Amino acid sequence: MLKKVVANWKMGADRKLAESLLTEYKREKFHFDVDLVVCPSFVHIALAQAKLKHNREICFGAQDVSMHREGAYTGEVSAQTLKELDCRYVIIGHSERRTYHHETNAMVVEKVKQVLEQGLIPIICIGETLAERKDNQTEIVLQSQLEAVLKCLSPKTEFWIAYEPVWAIGTGITPSLQEIAAAHAFLHKKLYNHAAAVLLYGGSVKPSNALEILKLPHVDGVLVGGASLNAGDLMAICSAAHRCNQ
Repeated sequence: MLKKVVANWKMGADRKLAESLLTEYKREKFHFDVDLVVCPSFVHIALAQAKLKHNREICFGAQDVSMHREGAYTGEVSAQTLKELDCRYVIIGHSERRTYHHETNAMVVEKVKQVLEQGLIPIICIGETLAERKDNQTEIVLQSQLEAVLKCLSPKTEFWIAYEPVWAIGTGITPSLQEIAAAHAFLHKKLYNHAAAVLLYGGSVKPSNALEILKLPHVDGVLVGGASLNAGDLMAICSAAHRCNQ
């Protein structure tokens, strides 16, 4: 399996930065043995497609999706609309959505269903808080979040799971390699019946730690937040993924 790199821009790029990043991506010589997925904000997806329409080695995704197929839901974006924009992937259940928008496991499941209905690939985020880790609840939390979505995923369905410890997102704090390896080993066992599942790690991934994280067992790729807003940093992470594929 090729290593995956998902660039989650979050709300960090205005149009000027978005154009600059996309221009840099276009200039770079991408390694064809790395799967790169760029997830801009909704309003920059069309811009990204236009800028990189000939860079077929780069795929695009969205940072969220509505749990409704259609209807009077102001501000929502449907999975069908994302498909029309040539998005292939959708991030679902990011801890920032769960925390700030009070998304529940049940809401995450409905979003996954909408994405699958359109033939898109969900990138489902799960992870524990610092309090839960200190209370030795990590595996309980991960199992609860994972089992909720596995009920709507067949063994042959392709989906990506991103393990993102909440306490490591945007903090600059990265769990130890042992902690990451333990979480991924646990999740790998839970996904034994899902051959097409992909396991990512996310949470303060940067050029200085990407290679050692990507070398860990059962880490199929990384979900990158802040570092993806610097083209040089993202290229360095892609280079680390490339080295792992050699």
